[in-house]
Amino acid sequence: MTKIHNEMLSKNPYVELTEGTDDICENCPNNENGICTQEKSVSGNDRRTYEAIEDELKKQKGDLTWNQLTEMVHKYIIDVNKLRAVCGVCRWSDICDSYNKNK
Repeated sequence: MTKIHNEMLSKNPYVELTEGTDDICENCPNNENGICTQEKSVSGNDRRTYEAIEDELKKQKGDLTWNQLTEMVHKYIIDVNKLRAVCGVCRWSDICDSYNKNK
């Protein structure tokens, strides 16, 4: 996941928010033939993340880049100490914690 995160930061691609597994999930051990074995947990985290940035997403004109999405997540979740409320015990939350501490 760290490799994917670093690649997204360096390339800053356009992103599309989707439901279910996507390109980021491709090598996840919980992705079994395109189906997430942890769907209930992941979809809850995704829903809470979307809800936290929804108003800002609605203001977005045109395509959304990875860096724009990351900025929204920081502004409306991480910087206001909502990471645990939104992400719970997500197995990847150490990446967010680490990034936030080194910021």
